[in-house]
Amino acid sequence: MTQPRSNPRLQRTPLRAPLSRKPLGAPTHMRRTTLVALLGVAVSIFPACRHLISDYGFHAYGVVVDHDGTPIRGVRVTLEIPVAEYQPNPPIIHGLAYTDERGEFIFSYFAGGPIRLYSLRFDKDGYTTLAVEEAPLAASPHRIVLKAVGK
Repeated sequence: MTQPRSNPRLQRTPLRAPLSRKPLGAPTHMRRTTLVALLGVAVSIFPACRHLISDYGFHAYGVVVDHDGTPIRGVRVTLEIPVAEYQPNPPIIHGLAYTDERGEFIFSYFAGGPIRLYSLRFDKDGYTTLAVEEAPLAASPHRIVLKAVGK
């Protein structure tokens, strides 16, 4: 009885990794070199991304009190930025916040560039309206004293 002939091409062809023309067990130095190169690129890009975000954070915050130093809750605080500094869709040129029970407010954004000046407006029924025009970023934290109407 004769034995079936096996295909000689299959006997000579080593196993291959999926989607690769290289046989399994290809030189590992090639894989290591590629991995090290990709890791090097990732490590070199990371500090640049971190630098961009940390340099262009924008924070305006403070507290609103009455003439006795008592915090005022529910004051409407409006932020105006004269130039669109951050360019999402749509660009941020104003913001709105209300003070909490401690009289505190905060605006916090990431900007596409350094924000140099901004304006704040404080409104609440029963108190005079107050505006802080063209405040530099270094002016935070703000301590705003609103006067009650009729006092």
